[in-house]
Amino acid sequence: EDSENAACEYGDFKIRLNSSPGVKRVRRQYIGTTETDTEEETVYIVVTPDQTPQTSFSPSSVTFTHAGGEVDGQDTYRWDEPATIKVVPIDDDVDERICEVPAPDDDLQKMDFMRAVDD
Repeated sequence: EDSENAACEYGDFKIRLNSSPGVKRVRRQYIGTTETDTEEETVYIVVTPDQTPQTSFSPSSVTFTHAGGEVDGQDTYRWDEPATIKVVPIDDDVDERICEVPAPDDDLQKMDFMRAVDD
């Protein structure tokens, strides 16, 4: 709820990859054999937005693979499937209202606009 006890509105954004991360293929030949084995490993890309003092994200990260499915027990998105991340505001007790002060009529070239920040 916001300061007026109204339900908060959350924003969101969608992420998808422009190309597939593919599959890693490794050819191995073991000592004492003449045969080679080709092993495939899933390549995965994890996207984690940076949390700030004023925002968090849900889910905190999303994982993409070539075909979707699971990696280490975690669900993943197929590379071309959009993943939606919700932006969650954090109540940080920071007064973010803007206080506008009209500029004086005298010479603006001599005015120190950063004085309030420097003090």
